[in-house]
Amino acid sequence: MLTRDQLLRREPGLNPEGLTGGAIYSDAQVDYAERLSWEIAEAAIRAGAQVLTHCRVTRLGVENGTVTSVDFHDEIDGGDHTVPVAAVLNAAGPWIDEVWSNAAELKLPRMNGGTKGTHLVVDPFPGAPRDAFYYESEDARPMMVIPWMGRYLLGSTDIRFDDDLDMASATPDEYDYILHETNKVLPGANLTVDDVHYSYTGVRPLPYVDADDVADITRRHDIRQLPGSDGLYTLVGGKLTTFRQVGEDVGDLLMKRFGLKRTSVTHKLPLPGGGQPDATRIRAAIAGCGLPEVTVDRFVAQYGSAAPDVAAFVTASDERRELIDEAFGLTAGEVEWAITHEEAYRLADVLARRTMIGLENDLGQRVIEPVADVCARVLEWSDERRDAEIAAYRHYLTRFVPGKEQRNE
Repeated sequence: MLTRDQLLRREPGLNPEGLTGGAIYSDAQVDYAERLSWEIAEAAIRAGAQVLTHCRVTRLGVENGTVTSVDFHDEIDGGDHTVPVAAVLNAAGPWIDEVWSNAAELKLPRMNGGTKGTHLVVDPFPGAPRDAFYYESEDARPMMVIPWMGRYLLGSTDIRFDDDLDMASATPDEYDYILHETNKVLPGANLTVDDVHYSYTGVRPLPYVDADDVADITRRHDIRQLPGSDGLYTLVGGKLTTFRQVGEDVGDLLMKRFGLKRTSVTHKLPLPGGGQPDATRIRAAIAGCGLPEVTVDRFVAQYGSAAPDVAAFVTASDERRELIDEAFGLTAGEVEWAITHEEAYRLADVLARRTMIGLENDLGQRVIEPVADVCARVLEWSDERRDAEIAAYRHYLTRFVPGKEQRNE
């Protein structure tokens, strides 16, 4: 615990008015939630799972009150498929109520009552804290200022949301709220909407309840099985930070269902990129590969113990070594790696979920064309498909629209 004076010495940018003290505690930070999600998927593949991306589940088959099959549509090749099942887990987050086209036939109640949360991305500013900083807003909402990839994340809001989940985005009111709260607690910041590179918005998969205050809605997860659909389990709630616990809970439930006895080992099992915890050793292994220093540094941070494999792949030919973006250190080979080794099938996969240049200040817009060219070559896209992928990515970016563009509409 810190006294008021101790806290101000540590973080002199804080507003001293009304300040009584603070506390220091340790926590973990993931630079890219998208990379963590891929690491989890890759770990599952290595354990024997089959992972299908861009496949939209549509219908649940039920006979005599027990689930028997799942229909899905492959959005890459356009095919429709039916697979037999012994059990189904609907873990679609805030989309859980939208998965089944025959939800009415299944008599499933509404289960998701999500709330929208927005963060703003800004450059370092006067008075910015050196560590992640959590405080309470005027309306008693937990707020944060978090150092992230040379920038800062400011947030967050907590607003009921019943609109299009695929296009959830920040509103001017959310910008005003977050900037006001940040400037109040860090008065030297003087942040305005013009300082925001972009915002990003997600919908928390909270349970549907009739609560006047969203703060009263539990943030704990719950695995539900409803009458009439034996074998269908629905994950209500849960979040990325508790993914391992959720996985263990689901595993325990399925072991019991199928009469199996196994002990979870994932609490000691590193993800694929965590095989070598010493980043210095990883960097030493690729320091002489001939790639730019910015690329080497990013490979170590982004791919972990897989960095030597990525570097070897990229440096195997002059075509792969081609530098697409000097500042980020993106090469044509890394784009190809995302496609051939990381299940990337769409332009958005490569930009926003694998290479991560899509979360730079311009959201990857400066490299859309050359990255699309590499994708077209490796995935054998037609000119029409390439143009469609570019258009789809530009539409995807509309949800990240900077506030100053909203104000100009």
